[in-house]
Amino acid sequence: MKGLLTIVLLLIYVGSLHAEITEWFGLVSFRQRSEMIKEFTDYTMAGEPGTWKKTESDNKTRLGYRLGFKFNFSDYEKLTGGITLRSGINSVMHQNISSSEGLKPGIQEAYINWNTPYAELTLGKIPQAGNAMWDIYAASEVVDWRLYDPRDGVFNDRMSALNGARLQVPIDLFEDMLVLTPRAIFHTDKVNGYKLEFNESDQAEKHPIDHYSYLFGINAKVDYMGFEYELDGDYGLPYRLGDKMATPDPDSLYYEEALWGITNTLRAPDYCNSVLQVSYGFNERDSIFKATYMDVMASTECYGFRLTGKYQKGDHEHQFGTYRGSKVLRTAWHLSLNKTLWGLDIQPRVIWFDTEIDPTGIEFLEISEGEDSGESSENAPEVKQTASKTRIEITATVRF
Repeated sequence: MKGLLTIVLLLIYVGSLHAEITEWFGLVSFRQRSEMIKEFTDYTMAGEPGTWKKTESDNKTRLGYRLGFKFNFSDYEKLTGGITLRSGINSVMHQNISSSEGLKPGIQEAYINWNTPYAELTLGKIPQAGNAMWDIYAASEVVDWRLYDPRDGVFNDRMSALNGARLQVPIDLFEDMLVLTPRAIFHTDKVNGYKLEFNESDQAEKHPIDHYSYLFGINAKVDYMGFEYELDGDYGLPYRLGDKMATPDPDSLYYEEALWGITNTLRAPDYCNSVLQVSYGFNERDSIFKATYMDVMASTECYGFRLTGKYQKGDHEHQFGTYRGSKVLRTAWHLSLNKTLWGLDIQPRVIWFDTEIDPTGIEFLEISEGEDSGESSENAPEVKQTASKTRIEITATVRF
């Protein structure tokens, strides 16, 4: 009832602005998933690290939907906006059908766009496509201080939109063969007074914090001889209010943090509509963690079938708490096939996940009982697997 009321109020609000709705769009997606998870003994548990502990299997039937519209103001052609609603707004879009809470609609995007002859300014909860930088930044907010297991959320893109403002200045060069678009972004994650807009982790966040970021980036597009190359990069200046108990400098209110990322995309429409994309992200928070994330995707199409392969690798070095000094190494391999039949997009997909921990640096393992400090590095345990997951699923999506 609350979700329906939200939709009605949004429509009334748009109508009260004398706005003209120019476009409706949406999708409904059904997903059947079969998953097998193997867990191994961790370094902080009793027993030999890396030995098999248990295997779990489950089957899930999931559903997701998205509905949105765009509008412009009748008296101002350069002033437009958009609103998008979707399921599972605080996590991934697809939710278990047995969970009514996850299927309730929430606002993914709600923004106003001012397109002047010189620049484009977008305000509100603005659209943002995921890439390696935004994925790793979103994952770092799931358990912001990572007092417990730092592996949670690394491969989950929870950055569905940005709260704040984005200014872009398109520049056409060489008769539109090269288009440069410098941009500046202000982004804040503090919404609804105090609540962070990311799905909660298994471990509750001990110290809620207020944080925001300034980012400066550029997008460059080159169209030459049937090939399209796109370079997209951002450098961030995050600020976050921390707890003085954990802050390195007792007199400092903010953690020092580094955030940057770059994405390279090469498209060949005349060659089986092929795409190659390489994306990299870096995020380091002083005395808390350092994380890198790489995403490589290749896709090609033949006779209406699109084959896509993806490799993801995330390294997280924990600098605080139980896993201090250790590295969590996560990889994922994706293989999917898409085919559209009578308006229905069908995608079978297989994903293999692996999680390992490099224990070098964990204090209680550095010097084993009966060993001196000179022998500890030679006797440091090898990287051990802690979890693996095989996911097989088929998704059917209709768009309108």
